[in-house]
Amino acid sequence: MNRARVTVGLALVAVLALAATAHGAATLTYPPNGATVKLDKNANFTFSWTLPDNETNPSVEVGDQPGYDQDTFAPFNGICGVDSTATSCRPDSPIPAGTHYSFMDTTDVDVTQHIESPVTSFVVPPMLALGCGPVAGSCSDPKGFKTFYIPHPPIGLPNSSLEVDAWFNSPDDTVAT
Repeated sequence: MNRARVTVGLALVAVLALAATAHGAATLTYPPNGATVKLDKNANFTFSWTLPDNETNPSVEVGDQPGYDQDTFAPFNGICGVDSTATSCRPDSPIPAGTHYSFMDTTDVDVTQHIESPVTSFVVPPMLALGCGPVAGSCSDPKGFKTFYIPHPPIGLPNSSLEVDAWFNSPDDTVAT
């Protein structure tokens, strides 16, 4: 009788262990928790993650505070859309400088259950980017530099000018050094 109880008990533990690992949740691998991201020349970067075999439809959710509503994910937002088995994505536009929080949202293969990873944090450093960007306004040259030379103006000497378009990924009141 005791041997039967032990066998049933071990079987129950094994079943529970398998059930717990059945939905392991996708895990962000970049940026690592607490890390400062490395920005490219366009002040952007790429998220990457692991995706368990039994999960699909990954979405990177990003917010500016560590907590969120379990039903709506507010104030977090999906930052980049990807196909059902992707393991990386690049945001459509740069994320502003500062500390942000993220988690992965996936579904099971039957698309009947959402699975969320733990919330992690990352830091986007301030960066001045040359050229047209998401906050450059009426930027006219994607390279950032434009020169004008007027050889024979109707009045006065020939003149030239140099215009530089740039944008900053920080709030308007941020001091740039």
